[in-house]
Amino acid sequence: MKWDTTEPSRGNFNFGPADQIVNHAQAHGQRMRGHTLVWHNQLPSWVSSLSASDLQTAMDNHITQEMTHFKGKIYAWDVVNEAFADGGSGQHRSSPFQDKLGNGFI
Repeated sequence: MKWDTTEPSRGNFNFGPADQIVNHAQAHGQRMRGHTLVWHNQLPSWVSSLSASDLQTAMDNHITQEMTHFKGKIYAWDVVNEAFADGGSGQHRSSPFQDKLGNGFI
């Protein structure tokens, strides 16, 4: 469900691989957790090239499209993953979201 797989190019969604996993889980009575909508890793290259306003729009659209697609099939979502830098400094990790949108992206 990571961004590079579900939206490899802007506005073009590919839910096929995630649908297979969700369908398998449902067929076997398993609950699905959605992981992850916004993360610093596994981003398609187009995300980093966006301006701040375009990134905000793309992020909002990505979250809306993915959550709508899986509505009723996912019991919980990891919306923002690993926002803090490694090492215990308490600082936010550098990412296109943090660097362009600041703390408000969380």
